Amino acid sequence: MLAGVACDGEWPISSSSLDKQTHFSNSDSNFSFVANDAFRLELFPLKSKVHVGSTLELNCRVKDCPGDARFHWSTHGENSHGGDVNSNQTVSRLIFSNILPEHSKTIVCKAQCLGHRWQKTTVVQVYSFPTDPVVTTKKHLKANQIQWLSCTIHNIYPAEMFKIEWIRGDETFYEEVPDIYDYEDVQNFTSTFNYTPSVTDLGKNISCRVTLNLTDFPIEFYRSSRTTTLEYGPGTITISSNNAIVQLGEHLEITCHADGNPQPKILWWKIGESNPIAVGQNEKLVINNASWSQAGLYECEARNEVGSLRMPVKIQVPLKIPKIQLENGVDPSEGDDITILCSSESGQATLKLSGNNQVVEVLNGLAMFFNLPSVTTADAGVYVCKAKNQSNYAFSVELFPSKPLVRVGSALELNCRVKDCAGDASFYWRALEDYSHGGVIEDNQTVSRLLFSNILPEHSKTIVCKAYCLRKPRQKTSVVQVYSFPTAPQLARIKHFKANQVQRLSCTIHNIYPSEKIKIEWILGDETFHEEVPDIYNYENVQNFSSTFNYTPSVTDLGKNISCRVTLNLTDFPFESYRSSRTTTLEYGPGTMNVSSNNSIVQLGEHLEITCHADGNPQPKILWWKIGESNPIAEGQNEKLVINNASSSQAGLYECEARNEVGSLRMPVKVQVPLKSPKIQLENGVDPSKGDDITILCSSESGPTTLKLSGNNQVVEVLNGLAVFLNLLSVTTADAGVYVCEAKNDFEVTRSIINIKVKGELQDISTTPDLPAVIVLAVGSVSLLTAIAVLIRYIRKIRRYSVNI
Repeated sequence: MLAGVACDGEWPISSSSLDKQTHFSNSDSNFSFVANDAFRLELFPLKSKVHVGSTLELNCRVKDCPGDARFHWSTHGENSHGGDVNSNQTVSRLIFSNILPEHSKTIVCKAQCLGHRWQKTTVVQVYSFPTDPVVTTKKHLKANQIQWLSCTIHNIYPAEMFKIEWIRGDETFYEEVPDIYDYEDVQNFTSTFNYTPSVTDLGKNISCRVTLNLTDFPIEFYRSSRTTTLEYGPGTITISSNNAIVQLGEHLEITCHADGNPQPKILWWKIGESNPIAVGQNEKLVINNASWSQAGLYECEARNEVGSLRMPVKIQVPLKIPKIQLENGVDPSEGDDITILCSSESGQATLKLSGNNQVVEVLNGLAMFFNLPSVTTADAGVYVCKAKNQSNYAFSVELFPSKPLVRVGSALELNCRVKDCAGDASFYWRALEDYSHGGVIEDNQTVSRLLFSNILPEHSKTIVCKAYCLRKPRQKTSVVQVYSFPTAPQLARIKHFKANQVQRLSCTIHNIYPSEKIKIEWILGDETFHEEVPDIYNYENVQNFSSTFNYTPSVTDLGKNISCRVTLNLTDFPFESYRSSRTTTLEYGPGTMNVSSNNSIVQLGEHLEITCHADGNPQPKILWWKIGESNPIAEGQNEKLVINNASSSQAGLYECEARNEVGSLRMPVKVQVPLKSPKIQLENGVDPSKGDDITILCSSESGPTTLKLSGNNQVVEVLNGLAVFLNLLSVTTADAGVYVCEAKNDFEVTRSIINIKVKGELQDISTTPDLPAVIVLAVGSVSLLTAIAVLIRYIRKIRRYSVNI
């Protein structure tokens, strides 16, 4: 049946409407029905793309309607559209003042004009798109080392229509679609992954491009990207010559170039001097009018914000033969005073004059001499003038410890010692990676100490000690490995644990370094069932890390110990490994209950014990309840229900409840105390005569129980009693008949009967109680025999009365 919708709800189409031609149209996903003489309906816009937070107005217009039109707005599948309706005779407007994701719907406008109906639909597509993603990268980038890339887009909707692309240069090298479980709200999403750049990647642009794929709209309107350039320290240094020879007085230029982003600054150092001799980006070391003092070892240092790199350069200025002569220029006579001169032809040098067991030496000088007064033939002979540079000297350097392993926050002392140095040594400390070492230096003539009072992760470096003896350098290195390891991980307490239900486990380790050398193991009992290595993008600082995952225990897992074990593997220090663990026991509610008997029978006055046990962690407390009572009858961990001197009132349904902090579990237990047949009698023990007052007594032989005394349409009942009675005043033959005394508990009913005769008048059969209405079959063999005996007696009475009649 076709139906229409008015402003005030649904209405049926009249039969006259069905007799007319009906038209169906599905263009633009619309359905309409109208008679030949109907009006026209317009709805615009037909397809809307609307940003979250903006406004939207839908217009539904009726044309060619001779009267006032009626409108009704709804959505497919539900009536609620969430907008405000403003209507007049020909136009209805549906207005959304603040578009939300929930407004992504197919909106239906239905109109009625003089009994004719038409409907149109419009599809509202809601979206939310950020202006730009936010890209996070790690500085200090090096080729072939893992880089953590992160691109965050805020406030996107619908998430399933977004695509994130990572682009290196002009090449897309990674794509991702947001994997978000809740697609119904505006979301934030972060695309993160590990990226290992090659040497050729360094310096290229990395872009994160986000695209919202909305059909029927140009893609450039829904695409945004953010670009960053991978910064890296100097990777390669190129020097025009690393072993240059320049003659005395000549000119020398050496060019040094290094790659890096930002472009590195070039500094030239001469070994043994504390300040650079050339600074800037012109890359050249220039020596004009070379002298022997300019010969030596140099270093070209390339430095930017990310790091630094050095390369050694050797410059030689060849020595000229020194000059030796007598001061007056002629051989002396015996008794003369003479002076022998030794001078350098290559500028300042170490000069040594020796002969006839006499030695005179000067360091870094131009000339030297010694006097021989009153010479004799013994002073005659060969004298040698020697000029030499610092490379002629040999000494050794020791640096210890060579591989210290130091905990964050502790102190460290490095000792650099010079041996076999002819003079006082000078020392120079630096870090191989970035020049700065961060320590305090204490020097004397032969030893230099580098002191760290508070070790930090940034002190994990290769430390270089350069020692100079008579300007000649020697160097040694020490690899400092800094670490931080917690005393114990923090294991979240695990409660409310149940078999086959997901449990989230969490283990947190604080202040770890270096995190990439940490391993976390989850151990159940003695078996490792989960391993994890911290995936942290910033490896340069002390970190906290939480290992979390969903774990579904089996029934056999309950009660076992779960340990979180953390190991720091220092591969460069094979004898140094640190391990710590924290253990917890899985807490779980009672899972299995055992009852010694769930259907016990105890005789009246006897003793009964029922034991109840349940597993659980913590160990459950046992409570015994009797059904129908509001308080437990036994509580504690002794697990026993004890009944002494059993009575009928103690029969019934019980429950053993096991309870701990996690949960509780109950198991029903049935306790039966078999009833004895109750006793029924007349108070005076003899049948009454007409007009007598009598009392019929019904009493329990099984202790307090429910008693009911009935007969001749009279019923008296008592709950949990020992006796009940019925008084009959001025009895007549109408009071004669069978009376039933009934005792019952939750499981059993027993009955006894008495047949009362009233003397003085023959009893009419019609006054005898209808036995089947009085006697109800009882449970138990004794009550059944009693009932049979009464029945036989009743039959005989009928026969007797029948004969008399």
